[in-house]
Amino acid sequence: MKKTLILLFIFLAAISAVILVVSKKTTISSNAGSDGFTLSGSKDSVKLNKSYTLTIKVTATEAMQSVSGLLTYDADRMEYEAEEQSAFVGSNGTLTLSDTFAKPTREKTYKLKFKACSTGDCLFTLSDNYYTCYKDLSVQALGSSTATVTILVNDGIEDDSTLSELLIGTGELNPAFQSSQYEYEVQVPKDTTLFTYSASPTAEDATVVSDGPEKLSEGRNVYKITVIAPSGDKSIYTIAVIRE
Repeated sequence: MKKTLILLFIFLAAISAVILVVSKKTTISSNAGSDGFTLSGSKDSVKLNKSYTLTIKVTATEAMQSVSGLLTYDADRMEYEAEEQSAFVGSNGTLTLSDTFAKPTREKTYKLKFKACSTGDCLFTLSDNYYTCYKDLSVQALGSSTATVTILVNDGIEDDSTLSELLIGTGELNPAFQSSQYEYEVQVPKDTTLFTYSASPTAEDATVVSDGPEKLSEGRNVYKITVIAPSGDKSIYTIAVIRE
């Protein structure tokens, strides 16, 4: 009986050892897949015309020899400023990451500076990410990552997006110009091929952007005048030019 108990104890101890080994292997394998990029901003929101820092952190289970990726963002919302960051090249909403390491590297952090230039939400996306292993130069894919920042109106910045004056070279505005009137119509003779106008914003630092045909065609021709206040607020004035 005692011999049987001893054998049973040895058998149970062996099973426990096997379970322990399996558990250790499971724990180790669960660490796989930690490769990837992390995007984080210096803040969740930023005032218009103020600086914003985007931090990019790459982590790899294997030592890296090089890393690459593609960062996209809304260029109407953010302007890239950090020219000294040589690992990133590009502008106007697309930056390409290409970096090579002199020694094995498992973690790398980059900081990019932007300037908030228009109100609203700006989405940063880092995709098409890869790194080359230092040991055997094999290429490993990295997961993509995103971050969002909200650009707010800066207190004290003028938000007047109206026109103080709108002059045209031919015909008469109907109705007569008023800052709060945004739609107009003008009748011009059939032999009129060019339509000229000038627009003056109420706010001194506001921006005026015009859009319309270079030459008039018969019938209805539409010209749009967009006024962008220093705060980022916008107003659109429309002139419908009717050529007989």
